[in-house]
Amino acid sequence: MLGSVGRKGIVLLIIPIFILTIGAVAPEAPQLLSPSDNSAIKDTTPTFEWGTVTDASTYILQYKKITQTWETGEQRILIGNTNTSYTVFSPLEESEYEWRVKCINSKDIESGWSDIWSFTIDKTPPIMPSIGMGWSPQNGSIVGDNTPKFEWPSATDSSSGVEKYTFQYALDNTFSEATTITDLFVTYYTPVVSLENDTYFWRVKASDKAGNESEFSESLIVIINVPGQNTVLVIVKSTTRDEIAGASVKLGTYSMSTNSEGRAVFENVPNGTYSLTVTKEDYTSYSDVYDITGNTTIPVTLILKVEVLEKDLEVFNIQYSPEDPKEGEIVSIMAQVRNNSLGDKDVKTRLLVDYNTIEYQIIPIPSGDTKSVVFTWIAVGGDHKLGIHALELPGESDKSNNAQYVDVTVVKLPIGEADALFQKANTYYYNGEFAKAKQYYNLAKELYKQIPNQERIDQCDLMMANCNKYLEAMSLINQAEDAFEAEDCSTAIKLYNQAISIYEELKDTSRMEEAKKRLEEIEEACAPPPPTTTTHPPITTPSSQSNTLLYLGLFAAAIICILAVYQITKRKPEKVVKEKPIEKKPKEKPPTEEISPKLQKLLNEKQEWRERLDYLKNNKNELIKKGAMTEKIYQDRYDEIMDQLVDIEDRIIQEKMKGGKK
Repeated sequence: MLGSVGRKGIVLLIIPIFILTIGAVAPEAPQLLSPSDNSAIKDTTPTFEWGTVTDASTYILQYKKITQTWETGEQRILIGNTNTSYTVFSPLEESEYEWRVKCINSKDIESGWSDIWSFTIDKTPPIMPSIGMGWSPQNGSIVGDNTPKFEWPSATDSSSGVEKYTFQYALDNTFSEATTITDLFVTYYTPVVSLENDTYFWRVKASDKAGNESEFSESLIVIINVPGQNTVLVIVKSTTRDEIAGASVKLGTYSMSTNSEGRAVFENVPNGTYSLTVTKEDYTSYSDVYDITGNTTIPVTLILKVEVLEKDLEVFNIQYSPEDPKEGEIVSIMAQVRNNSLGDKDVKTRLLVDYNTIEYQIIPIPSGDTKSVVFTWIAVGGDHKLGIHALELPGESDKSNNAQYVDVTVVKLPIGEADALFQKANTYYYNGEFAKAKQYYNLAKELYKQIPNQERIDQCDLMMANCNKYLEAMSLINQAEDAFEAEDCSTAIKLYNQAISIYEELKDTSRMEEAKKRLEEIEEACAPPPPTTTTHPPITTPSSQSNTLLYLGLFAAAIICILAVYQITKRKPEKVVKEKPIEKKPKEKPPTEEISPKLQKLLNEKQEWRERLDYLKNNKNELIKKGAMTEKIYQDRYDEIMDQLVDIEDRIIQEKMKGGKK
């Protein structure tokens, strides 16, 4: 309070007045709605949504990567109380983000920031593992359970993580009519309904938390075979393909009648062999025997008796097995024989090969019934016509359907040709022509594979391996001779020793001894000459008479030496003879021969191929270990190089012969 004195001495008091604004309260922070906290989405232009705040006139949105600061993140200002969402226009990268919102009311008072929510943008689908460990039942397995447990290894996802799986199974690999089970949050599935005995295909795909789906895995096969639970379906139709209802069907001890669709379904039939009989009034009967080892469908055709011809036999549906028979194999020839006569008949049938009768069989066939007949034949190479003929009944009017034929080609095995090639290879082998022998052994081996004759295949492999050893030994000897000619004695001796080791391994005493003899010659030629020594006659004590003779001899020798020195100095007085120490006389080198360009090219090729062979042999284990080649590829490459070296050696010898070299 302030005071002052007026004109009449009155004291005035000035009291300050404070004006308070009531209701100036900061608004509440907005409530975040979407994207929800810790969520994953695959939309790169997400829409941010939050709740409306009373009296808010402006909203401020901030979002950023989790690795950024709020100062470096994005900020959007939205005007209007109901403007409570914002959609990103420029696509965001796949990453983890945070976002928050605050508001400003009509009195320009800001709220605090909302909670911070995070979300992940993930557009990359998960990856299902390849078929292998962890998949059950394993691909192609047979299980004895109608509700097997299907299991698979976890998928991988680099961002938001795998959330769930979709499982499918079907009776075909196109999955056109598949059963699909979705939203599996575990890595297994057990059918709630029993599966029938059959072959099923199954596969799995994964989804991540952002909703990205992987491709389906490769399909696996599982065969469900529960003994005693086979389903046998018998379908009965007439010759006009109409369904026959009410036909009596007997399968072993099981009996039932066909329904309106001409079907009889037998459930839970154990594995085994069963006789099937189908009868219907006014129709011929049908009977046959079947091996039931799984779900089976059997079509049956019945003939109206009014359609049956008197005294008529019919042969149809001829087949043979195996489909591609080889010479010497046993071939089964089968056909159906129907008795279209009114009475039961003992039908005489025969097997024909190229229209020649091979065998007869008599089979009893009731009237209107059909029976199977089976013949066997030892296949002969070449093209043949096989036939089954039902001999005509006396008075049979229609004989055109009594026989049926089928053409078959029997693979003729090249036994004689293979043996001839093998013998020719032996001839070359024992004549020392190993390159040719190897070629013929290989040709014989390919034919023996077709037969097949494993014993001869192994013999060919052994002989080709021996040929390679001989060719290598011969190549080593040629290299040794070249080294000896170039005065490289150590290399020549080393190569000869390697060749001798190969001959010793082959137990070829003759070639081994020959190589040893040549090695001794080379070692002797390469040995240094023995040192020169001066020998003196023994000194004896002469008598007085022998002393005189000795002096005279010495005097004469001195005179001869003086005369010789005089003659030499007289001829060449200007040359000073300098006495040199005695040196070891080097081995005389053979005169250098001029090498033709063609020979030089061959020598260069030989060196190049030799280096390839050395590299291949020295690095064999490492190349195979790294998967650069297999044992077979190594052997093929080795054989190829050896063939090249042998060929080059032959051409070098021929070129040297042309040039006069031996």
